Amino acid sequence: MSQKIITPPSKVESRWLVVIGAVKLLKALFLIALAFAALGMLHKDLTVECYRLSEFVHVDPENAFMERVIQKVGGYSDTTLKHVSEFIFAYAAIYLIEGIGLLRRKRWAEWMTTVVTASFIPIELWHFWGHPSWGKAAVIALNVGILIYLIRVLRHTTHRAPDAIPIG
Repeated sequence: MSQKIITPPSKVESRWLVVIGAVKLLKALFLIALAFAALGMLHKDLTVECYRLSEFVHVDPENAFMERVIQKVGGYSDTTLKHVSEFIFAYAAIYLIEGIGLLRRKRWAEWMTTVVTASFIPIELWHFWGHPSWGKAAVIALNVGILIYLIRVLRHTTHRAPDAIPIG
């Protein structure tokens, strides 16, 4: 009967896993801030707030992108805004769990990050198919590269031990 032996990742693999974990934590912090910002918009006129945001970031509110944002977000009710913020918090929690696990070099975090990354690629491809752009292509390429790297780490660090030889 053979057993699986899990060897720790090499120094190079560990370094990249730490980088991926740190990026996951930064994404989580950004999403948490975004969720709180969404909650801060409760009981406000979102159309007016979108115009203020476009002025703040020096984007013409008449450009096609901002018009779509204003039309879409301007119609959100407080209930919808609460649900959006809940979804963002949940998404941030996934990133937090992945990031902390990778920084602590936990095997389950490597598996979780691999599965989560793989599960989002079809969604990203679907969005790309509907509205292709260089930015979306770059994000997909980056995530596919990370997925390949994570699979290689998982395969490299798991191997079969030789069958035990009974003594006696």
